[in-house]
Amino acid sequence: MIIRFMISAGLSAAPLAASAQQAIPVTTEPARIGSQPVEVLAKGTVVSGSVVTIRTRVDGKIQQVHVTEGQLVRRGQPLFTIDSRLNSAILIKQEAQLAANRAQIVRFQADAVRYQSLRGEGFAAQQRFEQVTAESAAAVANARATEALIQQTRLNIEFATIVAETDGKLGTLPLRVGNVVRQAENVSMASITQMNPILVQSNVPERWLPQIRFPRPTDMHISELCIRRPVMTLLLTAAALVAGTIAYTRLPVAAVPRVDFPVISVFASFPGASPETMATSVALPLEREFSTIAGLENRAPPRGRTR
Repeated sequence: MIIRFMISAGLSAAPLAASAQQAIPVTTEPARIGSQPVEVLAKGTVVSGSVVTIRTRVDGKIQQVHVTEGQLVRRGQPLFTIDSRLNSAILIKQEAQLAANRAQIVRFQADAVRYQSLRGEGFAAQQRFEQVTAESAAAVANARATEALIQQTRLNIEFATIVAETDGKLGTLPLRVGNVVRQAENVSMASITQMNPILVQSNVPERWLPQIRFPRPTDMHISELCIRRPVMTLLLTAAALVAGTIAYTRLPVAAVPRVDFPVISVFASFPGASPETMATSVALPLEREFSTIAGLENRAPPRGRTR
């Protein structure tokens, strides 16, 4: 028992001596002042700005499904195609009816012109002429009604191709090719969730509000910006001083500046008149008129003789 204990002790002491001889690395880092990211964990919800529900506006069987569940779609992209052969046949029938109505209009209008001439000659009664005129007006009304039906049928054919009304992500597709949809049932065929922009809502404790609140541009003042960015403030001040010094040396400054005042010169002549006549009849009325002009400070008569 003693021998076994000595051997095990010798074997266990060797790793301890080897680990004591290994050097432990030590690293240092200079102290710095800066922003420290703070993570605030909170549960939130993502809410879309709008969700569009796709429903059919015509009755028929789904022929094609052009998208898959979860696909990002663009506005105007085809989603479903519904069988429109019945509406196409109705459109052909209505177009033929419109052609017949227009032919009746031509016939009734020709009869109205004919009976009008015969009525003037006394060969046709007034009642027959009024009847033909009413039939012509009724044919015109029938043609307009048929045109309205044709527009409605074309609109139904256009509704057979269902397109995306907005950009977003497509939801589940409960209907497949071969299913019959009806407008009266008001069944949802799909939904499009708007992804951009999207609203994220979360609740955090009030004590974290100053750290996570981002200042709006209207809340940031110039003084606060200069305090937050001292290096930028120093550089802007130095740039302003240098620019001001250069601009001051290049200013066109003169000790006695040259100023050109606005001058109004008036010349009047009165041939054969004496100086007294010129003074009373010409110069004095002119001075009275000049005195009414605003901003006129000095009035001096011209040097020279008076004519």
